[in-house]
Amino acid sequence: MMLDPERIIHANAHHMAVAIEPLAEAVARIAAGPTGAPTGYRRPI
Repeated sequence: MMLDPERIIHANAHHMAVAIEPLAEAVARIAAGPTGAPTGYRRPI
């Protein structure tokens, strides 16, 4: 879920807690994983 144009809030399965993360870091982290880059995401207008 987007907090603002630059940050997301998500459930962090590793730490079992809610995390706030910059969108750019989240995209880079996901792209580095085994499934590759996200195919799409939408920022609020």
